[in-house]
Order: sequence, then C-alpha cells, then structure tokens
Amino acid sequence: MTGNDKGLGPSGAAKVMSIFKSFAGDQTELSLTEICERTQLTSSTAHRWLQDLVLQGALVRLPSGRYCLSRLMWEIGTRCPHASILREIAMPVLQNLYRMTRGHVQLAMPAGDGALLVERLSKNLPVKPVGRVGGRMPLHATGAGKVILAYSPVEMRKRILSRKLTRYTDHTITSPQQLKAELKAIRERGYAICYEERLIGIDSYAFPIFEHGSDSVVVAAVSVLVGAGQREADGLINALRSAASQISRALRKTPLVHPFDGL
Repeated sequence: MTGNDKGLGPSGAAKVMSIFKSFAGDQTELSLTEICERTQLTSSTAHRWLQDLVLQGALVRLPSGRYCLSRLMWEIGTRCPHASILREIAMPVLQNLYRMTRGHVQLAMPAGDGALLVERLSKNLPVKPVGRVGGRMPLHATGAGKVILAYSPVEMRKRILSRKLTRYTDHTITSPQQLKAELKAIRERGYAICYEERLIGIDSYAFPIFEHGSDSVVVAAVSVLVGAGQREADGLINALRSAASQISRALRKTPLVHPFDGL
C-alpha cells in the first residue's frame, strides 16, 4: 500500500471492501467525492487506496477522473459459484419463459439486505426496467425482492421493516405494517405481485426458488415484468409457477450453499 499504511491488516481490508461495495449500486462510474460519501473515508485516505487499487489493476481511472471496476474484477466476479451455477441451471427455463410471456424475465438471488440481479432477458417494451445485471434491487418494491424478503429469516424481515422504506412511486408500500401484511399474503398464495411500485408503467410478478430439500427457504426468485394493466393474468402466473418449480427441481442435483451468508 502507498502512503503510511503498513500491510493489509483487517482495517486495510475493511477499507478496500468499502470501496468495492460502493460500486454495488446501479452506477458504473464514481467520483472520488461519491466514493468518500459511500465509504465514509476521508478524501486523502480514499485517494491513497484508489491509487493503489488502480496500480494493482482492480480499478480503472477514467480520463474524466472518475473510477470504475476493471475487467479483472469482472473476470473474478463471474467465478462466483452461487450466481454462475444458478444462472447456468436456470437459463434454459428462463429462455422458455421469455418466449411464452414476452416480458422482461429476471432471475435474482439474496444479497445482504437486497436482491442481486443475476440475469435478465428483455423485451422491447415501451417502459424499460431500472437496474442492470450485477446490480441490486430493493426488497420492498420489486416482485423478486418481495418474494425473497417474504421467505427470508425472521431477523432479516424485522431488520428491513424497522428501516425507513424508500418511496419510488406513489404505489410503493412504505408502511412497515402494510408491508408485513403483504409479506404474509405472499407466503400464503406463494408468489408476489408489484403494481408499479418500482417504476410507473411496469408490473412485476415473481415466484420463489427454494433451497434443496425445503419448501420454505428461498435461494432465488424468478420474475416477469410486463406493462401495467396486464394484471392477474392467469397464463403469466401459471408460466412463472412452472418455471420456478423446474428450476427448484434442477437445483436438487446441484444444491446451492445457503445464500443469506453472503454480503
């Protein structure tokens, strides 16, 4: 490490991880100021670590002065066994679901207090979904997120419900009591519905994908996003239910390690 830091001890590792985590949102490029705001590092400390990460090939400093992750980090990230195994198993099912529904088909998995978008097959609809593959989605305002949250450990649900929930549209549920009731309803009917909660003009339907040998622990969620108004479409729900069941059965041959242990 450059500067006065000696070695990469726990405090150094924490600083590096905080910098990498700052890129977990939808933005692919960040300025020094934005990184400082997200990491709570001082400008001088962040600058020293950023310089070293650029020298090591983990980050790229763009001509604009902003920073982005390097191709090396992308290469390392693709080797994450949870996401890559899940995607490989699910892809044939997702492709068939896309042909049947002609909506935005998405695959997500738990990631800390959010949902990681692992794959998306997109239709050229008037309204495009927000976010990108590799980005995170809010648990309380997306179909996939709600399914994951509904079947998540009780401690996690309490933690999310205790926070101030971001309002993305006038339809977003931000009341903890209302969201708690919605999560209970999801567990009772077996799937989630979001009516324009994340983005006006988009409705989302999602089913859980369960852990090997369990019908209550979710390891992922499959969802379809369609234009607002195509509500309570029996064909769409049945296709999603079948897709989730197929992926769950396929995972029995290659069970995933419990996903809630990750960041």
